Amino acid sequence: MKANREFRITHSDRTRVRASCVDQECSFRINSVRVHKNGKWVVRYYVKEHICSLDLRMTRCRGIATSKAIFHMVIEDGMGPNKIREFVQRVHGVNISYWKAWKAKEIGVHLVRGGAAESYTRLVAYFWLLEKSNPRTYSTYQLSENSCFKQCFWLWGRVLLVFNRAYVP
Repeated sequence: MKANREFRITHSDRTRVRASCVDQECSFRINSVRVHKNGKWVVRYYVKEHICSLDLRMTRCRGIATSKAIFHMVIEDGMGPNKIREFVQRVHGVNISYWKAWKAKEIGVHLVRGGAAESYTRLVAYFWLLEKSNPRTYSTYQLSENSCFKQCFWLWGRVLLVFNRAYVP
């Protein structure tokens, strides 16, 4: 279990438990019996060595690859969930679901760009820089009653100039 290998219970009752590797060719086995006097279990037979292939172990293991772990492996901008799945399979030999790859990408975007609340707080500074760097640019925004972002509008100065020249008689 500590080696992240999957096993199956071949027999289980009140007094005995037998487990083996999921690979039929692997020699890993463990048999234990319950000691009646104190209720504890004692291992009677144990073959520690796993001879099963790493590929079988990695494709059958579940829960090893988390979304956060995948994000830290894949910090390449523009990778979609399918590309992330291919990367993790190719480099690490682990199959992950589309959903787990999607969550990894979301975590990455959040860490790089911040959340929506942070983005809206930066909007005022963005509009100020926009007007400062683009002459005749106009921008405004509105907040709701509880000071949450409601809507915004901006007009590039150059667009306004072209519009006035082309469409105003």
